[in-house]
Amino acid sequence: MHHLTTVLDGPADAAGLDVHHVVNVRLGPARIVIPDLVIARPVDPHGRVVDASAVVLVAEVVSAHSAVLDRVLKMHLYAEAGIAWYLVVEPDGDAVSLRLFGLDDGNYGLRATAAPGDPLTLVEPVTVTVESRVLAP
Repeated sequence: MHHLTTVLDGPADAAGLDVHHVVNVRLGPARIVIPDLVIARPVDPHGRVVDASAVVLVAEVVSAHSAVLDRVLKMHLYAEAGIAWYLVVEPDGDAVSLRLFGLDDGNYGLRATAAPGDPLTLVEPVTVTVESRVLAP
């Protein structure tokens, strides 16, 4: 995830946004999750929790023990909280694939994919090309 943070940091900064690695995000009154990475509007740097209303993109790295949470439950929770973009990073051995989802009418729709070794270009919420080969473990 460090490489993804590094890739997104400059473009996020240029857009007036911040990248947070493993931060508490409040999705509702009694629901806090800890995504692998978020891009958010500037928030209090001393605060312990980032409200979902400030988050513009959330990213999760899928692992064997988190696959159902990341692909189904968290996707539903993030959509319900109104987070506009959801990036799923899927390691597969020595390779990584990427799937970017955008929010439409309360549900995520697939916007772009990158097979292992291929780049993924984002134009929202930041403009950047993510090289999946750089993210491989």
